[in-house]
Amino acid sequence: MEQAEHSMFFVVTLEKNGLEKISNQLWTAHPDIYFMQVPEKYLNIGKMKQIAKNQFRKQFVTFMPSTVATREQFAFEIYTRAHSEDVKRQYSASIWDNLPAQYKQNFCIQSHYQHHELCTKM
Repeated sequence: MEQAEHSMFFVVTLEKNGLEKISNQLWTAHPDIYFMQVPEKYLNIGKMKQIAKNQFRKQFVTFMPSTVATREQFAFEIYTRAHSEDVKRQYSASIWDNLPAQYKQNFCIQSHYQHHELCTKM
């Protein structure tokens, strides 16, 4: 089976507390980072040093919300789920299973990755 490669670029200007929050989300999510260039003075903010060393959260977290604001005060929400090699955890509740309760409404999420719709009801 052929695997696709995906790239994501996310560019925002943040204050220090925003970088701390995003670093905690990345530290939890275990992203595959192939190249990372962080100035030395930023490595001591949040979990940046651990991420740069490929050291991630060991405790499994099924749903971790966080609100981050850019320097110009544009707020956005980030939802993270810990990566797990454990098959039992891979098939536990997903982020999509937690969103209806978070927003108190129903969602229908289309997943292009799995080529089907995931509909969640409250």
